[in-house]
Amino acid sequence: MDGRMKSEVEERRAVSRLSRDELEDKYIRLYEEHLALKKKEKDQEDKMKRMATKLLRLTADKKEEEKRSHSGPTLGMFDAETKEVIEDLQSQLRTVVKKNEALNNKLTVAKKQLETQPGRKRTVYDHVKPRISTGLNKRPPLPAGALDMPRWRVCMLSVCSSS
Repeated sequence: MDGRMKSEVEERRAVSRLSRDELEDKYIRLYEEHLALKKKEKDQEDKMKRMATKLLRLTADKKEEEKRSHSGPTLGMFDAETKEVIEDLQSQLRTVVKKNEALNNKLTVAKKQLETQPGRKRTVYDHVKPRISTGLNKRPPLPAGALDMPRWRVCMLSVCSSS
């Protein structure tokens, strides 16, 4: 007989010498140890899953950070002449952006001034009749040559002719 067979035979003899109460106690103790080990194994598996998820998240965050930091070329990658050209273009871009902002500001001021002027403006299409009834009163037609006259003169002509 080999070594394993002898140990099994000896274990059987040791078990047969124990009383029923001792066997039940030993069985219950081993069963409880078994349940405790299963619970510990499950807890460790859950912990491993959480750590694996955390590791994946950290590696993904690191990759994103590397992409963001290496997304645009840096000036260190170019030679001196190219760096100068880039700096000149960047300064030109800044000046054009400033001019554009100034023009946009002027445009908004001009629009506000036009909106705040008193009275309704006369347009080139005042002679065109509406296709539907809007409920608004009709204005008198513009006098001849009114589009070439200053606005105050047109107003004076329309007031004088209506009275």
